[in-house]
Amino acid sequence: MLNEYVVAFKKQWEQIVNKFYIEDAMLDPTLAISLTDNWVKFNLRYIVDHIKRRLTQHLLNEEIYKKIKD
Repeated sequence: MLNEYVVAFKKQWEQIVNKFYIEDAMLDPTLAISLTDNWVKFNLRYIVDHIKRRLTQHLLNEEIYKKIKD
């Protein structure tokens, strides 16, 4: 689900890439899972307004916990 912030950011990023001739980055959300001796580590990457980053992280953690718990 893309919100308005993500759509606007992707347009801005495209302009930056074209203006400064930098390598394009993958902007879609990604998930990487790592297993250690004691843990399962989830590494989530996603675009979010910096003002909402803690709230977004909290909501994602809650949803992951609910899914694992069930």
